[in-house]
Amino acid sequence: YCSSVVTNVATTSAHVRCTGTDERRGCGWKGANPYLKPDADYSCDYRCIKCHGKLIPVAQGVIVFSQEMTPEEYQSRILASYADVEFDKIESGTATKEEWARFTEASQHCAVDHVRIVSDCSTIEEIVSTAHGIAHEMAREGYPLRLVIIDYAQRVRVGNMSGRRMSREEEVAEVGRSVKELATNLLVPVLMPGQLNDEARKKGERPSANNARESKALAMDADNVLIIYNEERQNAANLHHESEQAANDVEPVDFIVDKKRGGKKGTIRAAFVPRTTTFKAWNYEKNGDPWANKAREA
Repeated sequence: YCSSVVTNVATTSAHVRCTGTDERRGCGWKGANPYLKPDADYSCDYRCIKCHGKLIPVAQGVIVFSQEMTPEEYQSRILASYADVEFDKIESGTATKEEWARFTEASQHCAVDHVRIVSDCSTIEEIVSTAHGIAHEMAREGYPLRLVIIDYAQRVRVGNMSGRRMSREEEVAEVGRSVKELATNLLVPVLMPGQLNDEARKKGERPSANNARESKALAMDADNVLIIYNEERQNAANLHHESEQAANDVEPVDFIVDKKRGGKKGTIRAAFVPRTTTFKAWNYEKNGDPWANKAREA
């Protein structure tokens, strides 16, 4: 999920600048894309409303703190996600000629140079300090920081600054508070995935923010809580066998908006693509409506 988010932010065309035409230099205009639509493509030929010069996306800065993957692995996953190629094929060198071509093209479109991936910060104090430092560097280099990702909540520790021994619940709660302060100080969203406990699964219920593992304070401090729920895989896990969807191209998933400060809660239907570990809009015309089928069965 994190690599999908990074890909979308890194390749967004929401902010553009004018580079001019073959005959003359650009007028220097830079700002929000006046032509942007919900289905806009990164490769669209946008033109400046002042001089008709070509508009290109302005790089969007992203910081990712991850103890799960090396920076090189994370960048490759981002590019594979954008190119719609299985990451395992890139890693093993078994991708086809066409897939390698798409992967190479993705490296030209994705501004991975503006995605800073940090893998050597284990405490929240180190993360906060490093995030502020990188944000200042990005500002000096002329591209704005748009997103910080901390992957993931239960892997982050609290430095023993006070000398007081903390329980794990207190430690995770302190991480949540520090992340909230970081978002406020940097004025950007901070996305921090977290694990859920087994209570909802044991009861056969849909998960909620109250099922946050090790500390419910995470959900209390967060402005928004989004839960990714794949019912078929969850049912298969409860029965200790493989999901029938394992070989499918796409799987129906629910994005449960369990908390949204200043907005409404609800559920967003989406498609999960296992081979590329990406999420897309559900194609009802091609794949039908599995949610309607479940409602009829119920």
